[in-house]
Amino acid sequence: KTDLEENIISGLMRELEEEANITSEIIKSCTLKGIIKLNTGVDADHLGFVYEVELLTDNIKSHEEDKLTGIWINKSELKNYEDSFENWAKLVYEKLLR
Repeated sequence: KTDLEENIISGLMRELEEEANITSEIIKSCTLKGIIKLNTGVDADHLGFVYEVELLTDNIKSHEEDKLTGIWINKSELKNYEDSFENWAKLVYEKLLR
């Protein structure tokens, strides 16, 4: 892997651990699915990498349950939450998950 690839994976792992308490020990596979670059507003300053992460367990809890809550849902249920997605999540849903 190149330094760039290692930096991206390192950032991904840091975010997974911080946001969902997901560590490398419970990751079965991790696949790059796409790259997002928007050219409007605040999104113009960001580049997004979309990964599909398959886990060995579904027993996941946030480190910050007192500050944020989350739920795990089936892919088929995502349409019920589409109106609350941020721009990036809408793009991923429309292009990869729908």
